[in-house]
Amino acid sequence: MTDLDMRCFMFIGSYRSDEVEPDCELLRCFEVVTTIQPLARIEMSNLAKDKLNLLLLHVLHREDEGKIMELTEVIFKKTFGNIFHTLQVLEELQRKKRLAFSRKTLRWEWDLDDKVLKNLLSGSVVEAVMDKISDIHPDLQRVLVLAAYVRSGIDVLTLSQLTAINGQLISPDDLLPMLGTAVSDGLLVNTVGSWIYAFRHDRIQEAGESEVSACVRKALIF
Repeated sequence: MTDLDMRCFMFIGSYRSDEVEPDCELLRCFEVVTTIQPLARIEMSNLAKDKLNLLLLHVLHREDEGKIMELTEVIFKKTFGNIFHTLQVLEELQRKKRLAFSRKTLRWEWDLDDKVLKNLLSGSVVEAVMDKISDIHPDLQRVLVLAAYVRSGIDVLTLSQLTAINGQLISPDDLLPMLGTAVSDGLLVNTVGSWIYAFRHDRIQEAGESEVSACVRKALIF
């Protein structure tokens, strides 16, 4: 950034437009930059129902657009086309055996009994992630709850110390495979070879925070 001879520079970033104030530092920075070089902005919104239907066709490798519309209707009613929430609902349907790959037909099949689904699916994206967390091993649940209260990147050594403070030490060597499982499950992200982890999405971190009662919450904020 300090090399005056550098003529080309590309930065790609994202933010939620409904979560920033008009006079925030980020938008003021954009104003300054646009006086020097135009910025390309792409607004990403929720998927319309027909676009969500196309997404499900590709994700589930189906070609019968009309047939898959019944699944689209159920998911769209819950998510309004929010892509992250959509993925959580698909995972929830699979965990609860309402969406499965059939070895007989060699394709994805689903069972969409409205009366059952009404009580089966979580009400919000945070509840869907909480349901996912509740299905994993209790030790990993505890680790994720502790990690949710670390405001910066999740360092393995720090997290190990927090488990000791919380009552039962989990060594870094034992934490690494557990955190690897969380990465595989789409809950955390990590650069290969690094001991720093982060939540894949802020709604996942929010779900981790929601797993503990309000009275315990104050004691966990570091």
